[in-house]
Amino acid sequence: MKIETVAVFRGLHKFPNGNEVANLDLLSGKDQNGKVRYLKGSFVVTEKSKGIKEAFEALGQDESLLVDAKVANLFGEPNGKFVNYRGLLDSVSLRSK
Repeated sequence: MKIETVAVFRGLHKFPNGNEVANLDLLSGKDQNGKVRYLKGSFVVTEKSKGIKEAFEALGQDESLLVDAKVANLFGEPNGKFVNYRGLLDSVSLRSK
């Protein structure tokens, strides 16, 4: 499944083996009470992922940044009472404020 949505970019994490993941909260809609819901997760950055460098530089010292994101192979991984989402990051692009 490929998803395209608004997301909150929270930075990158680099593993000792050199692999990188982008920490994103994907907007998934609203619940029955009107509260906005997000799918929190870490998404694999590949050589084909676009816009990562620009988003990381724009993030600077801020904790988060609003972006448009495209993620492929989205799936959830149960972790206790929460679900961590995973997938391949296709692209991120900055949203105007």
